[in-house]
Amino acid sequence: MLRKIFMISSVIILCSSMAQARPAQDEELVNLQDEIKAYNLVNGLYLEAGQMEFILRAAEDAQAKKKTLESRFENDCELQKRALSELKDELRENKGEVSADIARQVHMNTTQNKKLQKEYRDFLKSKAQAVQAILNESQLFALQNFKPCLVPPKGAARIGQDDSGERLADFLERVRGIPDARYAQRKSVIAERYVQRVSEHLPEIAEDDITRIKNTLLLTLDNVRRLSDVDFMMEKETIARELKEKTLPPRRAFSVEESISRFLLQPGIIAVLKEKLARENTCRKI
Repeated sequence: MLRKIFMISSVIILCSSMAQARPAQDEELVNLQDEIKAYNLVNGLYLEAGQMEFILRAAEDAQAKKKTLESRFENDCELQKRALSELKDELRENKGEVSADIARQVHMNTTQNKKLQKEYRDFLKSKAQAVQAILNESQLFALQNFKPCLVPPKGAARIGQDDSGERLADFLERVRGIPDARYAQRKSVIAERYVQRVSEHLPEIAEDDITRIKNTLLLTLDNVRRLSDVDFMMEKETIARELKEKTLPPRRAFSVEESISRFLLQPGIIAVLKEKLARENTCRKI
């Protein structure tokens, strides 16, 4: 009995994980952000027309496959709802053992759910491997080190890698320039905003971590404000790197295949590639 209930709970978790989404955001805003990140990536890879056409077809195939599997998944979820409704009725009547038919249906839906997820992963992997084969070493290196952001930092390649260490050093320099009286009034607000920015990169953040990050930041800020201009200029990169290591979540390294799947086979890339190909075709005709 317990085993069957655990199996049913597993399916509920699987269904909810497939349907999970980020907190509600303006759809047009999200699409604009995705397209900007896609432009940063495509501009930085310097793709040839043939490469863009190949990636475009792969991305379209990936999205078509995803829609097909999502439709099948929705159908499976409807079957699961019926099975769970029947289970609820049986539990309400408290007859003891769950019927074999309901248990079998739950098991079938669990298995089918896992098959759909594996089918999509395998399909995406095959498309990513095909795309990897047409990219040169420089493009693969740039892609693997790509970190999506809206505005590339000054002096960085247009692919959009985000140098958080450099930004932290600039942040420390700005804080040093705040007058003492204003800094004393605003330091807690500065710490709150910093934690808010850090939390954007984490699914959740514990209260103990919030306190630790704030204390680490404020101690660092107090220390850098006491340094002479010469000492700060000599040490700011080291201080920024240490602050980053102590307060920012580590960046997970992705394989080339994962990077291709995440960035070159996502929906936002399709419109960008179509536009760039259309421009190239127009230029050839002129």
